[in-house]
Amino acid sequence: MPELLLELFSEEIPARMQARAADDLRRLMLEGLKAQGLAAGEAKAYVTPRRLALVVEDVPARSPDLSEERKGPRVNAPEQAIAGLWKVNAVVKGTSFPRFPEEAIHRIIYENWKQFVAFD
Repeated sequence: MPELLLELFSEEIPARMQARAADDLRRLMLEGLKAQGLAAGEAKAYVTPRRLALVVEDVPARSPDLSEERKGPRVNAPEQAIAGLWKVNAVVKGTSFPRFPEEAIHRIIYENWKQFVAFD
């Protein structure tokens, strides 16, 4: 099976934080893969003062096929019903893409980075 190589470059990581950052990256990546239904093999993390690297063995080449069915209003339904369906499913009008909540964007940019460099 294929390997996954993830290499993150950063500013200087203090020596006291390097081992934990590598362990956290390994743990979080394996948890994330498992949450997506991807059973991975052994993961090895490497760290230097300016980079974190992770090699995950035996990653499936593709994720399992998933099927999800959602029922909505009929085709000739009023515009309000269709707009309600978009709002409930958080779909951006004119696309089939979900809306990404502002608080999730804020969390990713301003908070989640801390756990990768062991500041939490």
